[in-house]
Amino acid sequence: MHPMRPTRSTLARLDRKVTPLLCAIVLAGCGLTPPDTGYEPSPLARQASFPVLLAQDAVDGLARDRTPTDTPDATPTATLDGRIAALRARAAALNAPVLDASEQTRLTDAPKD
Repeated sequence: MHPMRPTRSTLARLDRKVTPLLCAIVLAGCGLTPPDTGYEPSPLARQASFPVLLAQDAVDGLARDRTPTDTPDATPTATLDGRIAALRARAAALNAPVLDASEQTRLTDAPKD
């Protein structure tokens, strides 16, 4: 064996010491600089105070006090009936056969390889 050539056990010991060190260096370098998202808060946003947080009871009370007419997606029944009819027509079109009867017969009777 050559006197200057490291043995496998030396390389294994070196690898066990260097690998965690390299991982620590790489992980330490992550997140040192924030990503450039292009967002710059306006002066008004910088001066604004933090929003007031509501207690869960207050949030529950707000949800209970809302009526169905307050919801933004409340639509008249006629509009819903029209949407239902359109969706049923679309479902029927999607369930229709893709091939007509002659094409199905031609493909069924084709020789199998």
